[in-house]
Amino acid sequence: YFFKQCIEELKDYYDNKHPMYIEVNKQLSLLYWAAGNKAKALRLFRETSENLVQQYNKVFSVLSERDKNLFYSDIRSYFDKFNAFMLTQYKQDPSVLGTIYDNLLANKAILFTATQELKEAVFSGGDSTLIYKYMEWTNIREKLAKMYKLLSEGMSVDQEILYQAEQKALKLEEYIQLKSAVNKSKSGIFKKPYKWYDLLYYLDKEEAAIEMVRIQNFKPDSGGKFTDEVIYAALCVNYKTRSNPQLM
Repeated sequence: YFFKQCIEELKDYYDNKHPMYIEVNKQLSLLYWAAGNKAKALRLFRETSENLVQQYNKVFSVLSERDKNLFYSDIRSYFDKFNAFMLTQYKQDPSVLGTIYDNLLANKAILFTATQELKEAVFSGGDSTLIYKYMEWTNIREKLAKMYKLLSEGMSVDQEILYQAEQKALKLEEYIQLKSAVNKSKSGIFKKPYKWYDLLYYLDKEEAAIEMVRIQNFKPDSGGKFTDEVIYAALCVNYKTRSNPQLM
């Protein structure tokens, strides 16, 4: 009741993409699952996962590497629960396999293209100061990589120099991320997330696009907890796929 009341009150001030609205819906989806209302849980899981993807598409680009890891860790925890729930539903509603596949594509796209998109955003705006700071940042990162390598090999490194380099790299990264986010919005670099059916246009008859997913069993009751049971599954899309990916 508390979370439902929160949602009703939030509707008066925010849309369903707002972080507070998303956070309450995350809790509601788990509560409905625990209560056995799987229809409402499924609706909220789908809505929340879609909103989370949109949220970190917008936010991810302005975060430092450290904050990206923290942000992604929180989202990944929810998607692990999402996948565990979907595994209980795919026989009744096979379309949930498409939702899992879409989330896997979204996660991979953001993690793999973030560095390249940052570089594109920096150079697309023609801001000489931003480009200079980007080059300075990459040079510091290279120096840090060398210092980390020396440490891993058991050699000594001046800790004060290491700390100062880390702090400077962090400040430069925060500046670059914020400035480049503006360039991305101006130049239209933000990309719409791919869906599983988009892959059909790129697959030949002898090809298949396979995504591996690790699903850890989750019990939503009594506060919710993951168990030791883990399932590895493959979701397959080929040129014949029509309604949803195939679970293998």
